[in-house]
Amino acid sequence: MNANVDFTGVVLETDRLIIREWSEMDLEDFFEYAKVEGVGQMAGWNPHTSIQESKTILEMFIKGKKTFALELKENHKVIGSLGLETLSLSLSDEYENLV
Repeated sequence: MNANVDFTGVVLETDRLIIREWSEMDLEDFFEYAKVEGVGQMAGWNPHTSIQESKTILEMFIKGKKTFALELKENHKVIGSLGLETLSLSLSDEYENLV
């Protein structure tokens, strides 16, 4: 079962984080963490080599509306991202209505 979900305007909070939409104002913070060796490799992407590369990807995040910025409450610095993807899954008939 697939559902279209729009996360526009969604803001979630934990004790330490604000989980929110990306903004063009986040570019400097995004590039700062995305250029660090080892940060993106576990998620399947290489370190960013220019702020222009980060800008292009940030624009995709904003347009796609399925990747959140992880912002530290204490200093309002973006320290990471959280992406949501559609799960393509086929269930046998006996499990179809459980989703």
